[in-house]
Amino acid sequence: MGQQANDRSGDPLRDGMAKVNDNFAKVTTAMDAVETAVAQTSALAGSARDIAAAALPAVQKNRPGGVAPLDADGKVPAGNLPDSVPMSQKGAAGGVAPLDAAGKVPAGHLPDSIPMSQKGAADGVTPLDAAGKVPVAHLPKLDYLPVILRGAPDGVAPLDAQGKVPAANLPAVEDAIPLAQKGQPNGVAALAADGKVPAAQLPLIESIPTGFVAWAPKRGAIWAGWIPGDGQLVSRATFPDLAAAVADGVVPVVSEAEWLADPLKRGAYTLGDGTTSIRVPDYNGKSAGAIGAAFLRGDGALSVDNGAIKASQNKTHAHAFQSPQYLVSETGGTASFFGTTTTVTPVFPRYTAAEGGVEANPTFVSGCFIIRAFGAVSRPGSVDAAQLATRLAALDAAFQTDIDFKLLYPGGSAATPGVIYQNTAQAIDNPFPGSPVQVVVEHELSGQWFEPGWFCSTDRTGAPNDPFSGWGLRAAHSLVTDKIIVRAGKNGTATDPAIAGGSWVGAWSQNQVNARFRLKVWKLKGRIGG
Repeated sequence: MGQQANDRSGDPLRDGMAKVNDNFAKVTTAMDAVETAVAQTSALAGSARDIAAAALPAVQKNRPGGVAPLDADGKVPAGNLPDSVPMSQKGAAGGVAPLDAAGKVPAGHLPDSIPMSQKGAADGVTPLDAAGKVPVAHLPKLDYLPVILRGAPDGVAPLDAQGKVPAANLPAVEDAIPLAQKGQPNGVAALAADGKVPAAQLPLIESIPTGFVAWAPKRGAIWAGWIPGDGQLVSRATFPDLAAAVADGVVPVVSEAEWLADPLKRGAYTLGDGTTSIRVPDYNGKSAGAIGAAFLRGDGALSVDNGAIKASQNKTHAHAFQSPQYLVSETGGTASFFGTTTTVTPVFPRYTAAEGGVEANPTFVSGCFIIRAFGAVSRPGSVDAAQLATRLAALDAAFQTDIDFKLLYPGGSAATPGVIYQNTAQAIDNPFPGSPVQVVVEHELSGQWFEPGWFCSTDRTGAPNDPFSGWGLRAAHSLVTDKIIVRAGKNGTATDPAIAGGSWVGAWSQNQVNARFRLKVWKLKGRIGG
């Protein structure tokens, strides 16, 4: 078209239209390209939409069973990777060995090895032959037995398929001990892990015979194998050796009846009930009615029979007085001896007050006489059976001697009980001398034994001159005299149980002024004054 109208600087019309046609062609091509691009973009958008629809939810990111996140460098964080060895440990001490280009551990990371130059060399290492064995040239010189000596007399025993010496090469049966006899009676002793015979297979070395008597300083610490000599019954099954000694008469033995009836025979044993028990001597004076703890002495001059006890006494003696002498007077429990009837100066004053104690004895210390009852114990198991048996015997002795019971009928018998009258008292010997006792007194009426209780009244009605009254029976042990004191009420021995208490059963008819009575006496543990 040119720059100005008709300046003839443009293209001829044909050429200009050709250019226009070319431009239209380019525009058309461009439009086609745009439409194609739009179509492709639309397709990509649809594909992206489909991918997004199939994508994992964001909540699964960094969760177990989900997907790993990426850090700022686009890499999976170390926390989401499996356990690994840090690169700083590669080739470092205490770390991991690297691999060389051949995929092998470099020699520098291998342990010390023996140089090849030492293989088969003196002071080196032996090689192995093709069979994997040390060549004969590298073995020390050995002395070998000829094959002809194998299984031959004066040779060596061969081994069978089980690696054992065949029976034909073993000594005759009569010269060998079967394994079944190891550690068995009439067999051979086994050896423990230390190569010694176990104590259980050694014979008992008994230095103290059964029945031996000793003195222990403390009753509560009697040695294993010993029992107290308290006159108690003991089991034959528990102490078979001691029972055998009694049955064989190697110790003094009297009958059970003699032992119980006569305290002077209690230094001996008895056969007990004849089947399950025996009785041991009462060296400690513990049995009921014992005359006291005994001293042990020889059986020579001035002694008594074995197993017998001699009661305390003074040696026979006399007191000499100058003669003539006269007993002039006695006043207030004293008397004076005078040389003549005219002498006024007393020579020998006499006093009725007693001196000394209840027995004659030397200076002594108390302990506990004990008896050797057994030695070894078969199959003791996991407990100290010897000590257990000793403690059992001590407990048996305590129950039989420290704790006891008697039923007394003072002044009578079980068939004909004695009588106590109103306003009287009786002093009765303690059946367990020297031991504290608990006493209950019982009244007999119409064949019924009962405790009458006690009732006391100060009512002056009807008795102004004597306002006090008392009914019942009471009994108690006096530690001062070691007597049992029984007292009857001032007015009678029993009254209505509704006011006096007691154990009467049935209707009450009338008050009682006397009573057939008896005492129930329990021995308690301990000693008076101890």
